[in-house]
Amino acid sequence: RAPLVPGFVLGFLAAVLVRSTGLLPDVVTDTAQQLTTILFVAAMFALGTGVDVPRLARTARRPLVLGAAGAVAVSGIGLAAVLLLAP
Repeated sequence: RAPLVPGFVLGFLAAVLVRSTGLLPDVVTDTAQQLTTILFVAAMFALGTGVDVPRLARTARRPLVLGAAGAVAVSGIGLAAVLLLAP
């Protein structure tokens, strides 16, 4: 039976509570932020290396086009938001 609340949600809430107390020194939060960026980039790289694009193009053209269109749309919306909201 699956847990009512997944463990990562509880971990995220615990991290939010610890961070919001202000008890962590700036060096810890700065290091955590850099580590988060590095791990996120590593995860995206790992996902990208696992994709066999020629096989995907042969077997699933519609999902490939949909994924590409979604990526372009999300990137465009993100860029527009940055350009509109940046001072």
